[in-house]
Amino acid sequence: MTPVTKPYRTMVRLFAVLGALAAIDAALASVGVTSFLMGLRWLRVHLVTIGIVAEAAFGLLPGLVALRAGRPAPPPRNDRWLLLNVGLVTLLVGIPLVRAPMIGVGGTLVLLAAAWLAWDLWRIVPDASDATANGMGGRPFYLAALSFVVVGALVGTGLWLGWGPWLRIAVPKETHVHAVVWGFASFVLAGLLTDLQPPLTGRAATRPRWLMVAFWLQLAGALALLAAPWMGDANGLMIGGIVLFAFATALLYAQRILPMRAHGGPGAAHVLTAYIWILVPATALPFILLGSGTLPVARVESVGPAILAYGWLLQTLIALLPPAFARVEQADASSADRLALGGRWSSWIGLNLCTLALVASIALPALEARLQAVAFGLLAVVLLGWAWDLTRTQFRAERTVVD
Repeated sequence: MTPVTKPYRTMVRLFAVLGALAAIDAALASVGVTSFLMGLRWLRVHLVTIGIVAEAAFGLLPGLVALRAGRPAPPPRNDRWLLLNVGLVTLLVGIPLVRAPMIGVGGTLVLLAAAWLAWDLWRIVPDASDATANGMGGRPFYLAALSFVVVGALVGTGLWLGWGPWLRIAVPKETHVHAVVWGFASFVLAGLLTDLQPPLTGRAATRPRWLMVAFWLQLAGALALLAAPWMGDANGLMIGGIVLFAFATALLYAQRILPMRAHGGPGAAHVLTAYIWILVPATALPFILLGSGTLPVARVESVGPAILAYGWLLQTLIALLPPAFARVEQADASSADRLALGGRWSSWIGLNLCTLALVASIALPALEARLQAVAFGLLAVVLLGWAWDLTRTQFRAERTVVD
């Protein structure tokens, strides 16, 4: 195992365990066993959307971009790892305690680390011959992702330091969520799908121009979804952004996700199902914006981020992170070697039942507490199982290197 990825793998496991503990607390709070703390709800979501995704991105993106560009793997940057993790730990302590100074410091450190990583990725430029032969890689997606997380950190920090009025942000919290979810997380996943699809399927990517179209549609959609709450335009920009993002997702699904059916198994099921769950909150948004007498808007807005975090984002991470780490750590292996998607049938069943329970809790307010207790209990089991799988994989890889 390369020293570049090992500390990030360790932190992914740690955040998975912490996410499981936060989910257990949420399940107990839902049935009245423990007291409910608003800060813990946002901590649980941030452990996935910021914690796990950020650790994976910082550990993988330099190696993946260098591989695609035909460049040597970059040396490990322990100083950047320290900057990122001091920022994340400060955030994860400050959020449940609702301590503005800690959240401000943590957000600033994450912002600086993301800008530093983006600069390093920008400097890894592929040769023209490599770019022509290999087609469009994940680098544009990764640079877009890091740009959005810089904005998300700026806005999220400003929520607690009073920057909203100075930045003229109409709805700061929604702007922060859109920057992190529709911007940072979605572009990281799209980039991973772009770089991993050929080694996962054993076939070269087809129709690279369509991928470029998907990238620009996704960028335009994410920018519109970011600008809408920033500018207070809740109708035109928001609905336009949803449409553009939906078209981009459909192209990405056809070009990068559907070919993984040939891979089979729970990993393929995770990815194929995850990008269906992304449609649930996206479909509800127009009804929220245009008004609906039957849609429980408050509950949709409350549960929507969790549906995205666990039904879409976490499912895709469980499938893609094992082959992504293997790709970087086995850079000298033959390009013909097939990688394996992660996940188990138990994790696929658990996460989809979890997400179904969250959706049902919106429609069945009388059973909301019990359904959410079931959902978070399932989430805890899946996260603990995934952390154990990551631990076994890491130990196996280390033994292989020693032998």
